Amino acid sequence: MNVKEFLNNPDRDEIARQLKIDKTPIQQLLYWMGGNVNINKLAFIDSHVKYNYPVDYFYEMCAYSIKGENK
Repeated sequence: MNVKEFLNNPDRDEIARQLKIDKTPIQQLLYWMGGNVNINKLAFIDSHVKYNYPVDYFYEMCAYSIKGENK
């Protein structure tokens, strides 16, 4: 998966599935989300979800925190 697909694909279910399959590194996802997600959402995901929940839940939170729009 690449950053363009992650940010622009409106099918967030597909993105969540792909993140789980690819096992995209956590720090890479946070970097991609840095300028594209509300800072409060990003802080919540980084501080509460990253180490307290299973990695699959983290991937879902990342996938659904962005709308994804075709541009």
